[in-house]
Amino acid sequence: KVYAIEGSIENYKILSENISFELNKVKNINPYNYIVSNSNSSKYIKNIIGTTNIVKNDIAKEDANYSLVKSITLSKFLSENQLNHIDFLKLDIEGHEINLINDLLNINIKYGQIEIINLNNLEKNLEFLKLLSNKFYLFDSENFNTIDKNDLKNIILTKLNESIAFDVFIMSK
Repeated sequence: KVYAIEGSIENYKILSENISFELNKVKNINPYNYIVSNSNSSKYIKNIIGTTNIVKNDIAKEDANYSLVKSITLSKFLSENQLNHIDFLKLDIEGHEINLINDLLNINIKYGQIEIINLNNLEKNLEFLKLLSNKFYLFDSENFNTIDKNDLKNIILTKLNESIAFDVFIMSK
């Protein structure tokens, strides 16, 4: 079973349409319009079709393209869906990954793919990956080579010099 969580209302509509499209014959995907976060509340998310929908706690009046969406922790989502583990987690939450570190370290996750984006500074990305490396093996998504904890700083600098983001695969130790 696949649980697809999308924060953007516009992207969620497209996700739901793609799942329900008759030719796809998809029966095992459950879509949810949530923002995965470190709190169970609500947050504002930029409401455009695309991959860079920034999340904010508060918005100014001039931020008309934002919508208020329910936010949920991974642990609460698992509890509400009576799940005790995640076989594969694909995480792309626009730089808010560090906010999920407690859930990521405390939930039984076998494998995952996590996007690291340059919206965070080097220190935040480094801290996040170092903490992850205590529980998970880290792999370069381009060549599947193991990422050594001591090489994290150089890898982050190199990858984010080449692109706005890069993915890291994780595997539980």
